[in-house]
Amino acid sequence: MPQRDVMQALTALEPKTKAAKVREVMPVIEQRIAAGVRIADILKALRDSGIDLSEATLKSYLYRYRQKTHVERENAGQRIPSNARQASATEPVSQRHYPDSSSINDSDSPANRASQGPISMQELDRLMKPDPAEQAEKLERYERLAKQQRRSRK
Repeated sequence: MPQRDVMQALTALEPKTKAAKVREVMPVIEQRIAAGVRIADILKALRDSGIDLSEATLKSYLYRYRQKTHVERENAGQRIPSNARQASATEPVSQRHYPDSSSINDSDSPANRASQGPISMQELDRLMKPDPAEQAEKLERYERLAKQQRRSRK
């Protein structure tokens, strides 16, 4: 079989799994989410196209896709320089180091905040939906501190 026929045969193959079908259109899904389209509307469009997913499954696929693209950009050196440190979930936003703000000091003046640019969707999502395990740890810590304070007052 000539190489051209093999190439055509391979490109004509359609993905079989739901995950593979969604992976093909994931950049478009991300673009639509960034434009403000609701996940429910995206799910409806996927279902109309023959890809029946639950909201939890789509969110899981989105999470995996975002992790993969983040790692790829990081490895390619496009997003985070090697000397930039990662932001901690407990670190205040005003004290975080952003790669684009290497020449800006960490003061919290309005001029500096404006020059840092908009916050990414992933960062906003992380801020709006904190890790439940992290929240549980903080709650336990606060309860421990409250008990210690009550004991010290007696």
